[in-house]
Amino acid sequence: MPDYLALPCVPPETIRSLRLGVEIKLPGSAHQLKNFEGLIRAAHLPYAIGGVRLNIASEDRQFRQYSIDQFKLHARLAARLGIEKVITHTAPEFWDGEQVATYDCFLENYRDFAEYCKRLGLLCLLENMVRYWRPQELHLPPEEIDLGDHNRYFGTTAEEWQKLHQDIGQDNVFLCLDTSHAVTVAVGTSDVKQREWTLFAFLKEPQRIAHVHWSANDLYHQVRGRRDNHLPLQNGLLPRSFQTAIKALPVTKTFEMLTDENELRATLTLVAGL
Repeated sequence: MPDYLALPCVPPETIRSLRLGVEIKLPGSAHQLKNFEGLIRAAHLPYAIGGVRLNIASEDRQFRQYSIDQFKLHARLAARLGIEKVITHTAPEFWDGEQVATYDCFLENYRDFAEYCKRLGLLCLLENMVRYWRPQELHLPPEEIDLGDHNRYFGTTAEEWQKLHQDIGQDNVFLCLDTSHAVTVAVGTSDVKQREWTLFAFLKEPQRIAHVHWSANDLYHQVRGRRDNHLPLQNGLLPRSFQTAIKALPVTKTFEMLTDENELRATLTLVAGL
């Protein structure tokens, strides 16, 4: 398997010439699946259907079952396509001012999903989630913001995310590190050194990580960094030592940014120089 994957916004002939693979978002179109046949190495399962966020731990029993069914439906599609790795989001825990799921319910249903995927020959990769900041609070220092009633998913901080993996305890479940999401957590302090420490906490237990969604976000700007920007890799947005540590991880990495051929080549040049 290639070490590096790209999104299918770059032509397949470019992907082949650069010896890369592709990560797709399922279900994908028939045209996309045909164009990138033989290149697809990982698939991101849907986290929303028709604009509604799936929740396999929802307190609404009917919607919980619908969400589980959607996870399994798209896992079967990934298996039919010969894909080995499926990336999933966790589940909303608190949304629009209400508790909408419980941790124990998430563990139970994700374990069941992982067992289902194991029978299909799939690895399940749990992504660390974005921290949600309200637009009207972007001008405020993070220390003045109460995050207690903000929308949130399970597995947002490094500690929560790593504990999720530990508590699930299935041998075909690993973690997918999303670097842009991690920055939205790290900018929760005005102290730049503390931001860097928080970012590196996502690498504290590298044996749990089997895939990376690699993109840039602005760690050094507390407003821009609160948005999930997924920028092309470039100097000055993330610590070079962090980028080097990402490169050194012995796992597949998707350049998860909307990019063209020139930006993709520039990204590969930057990574080669780390």
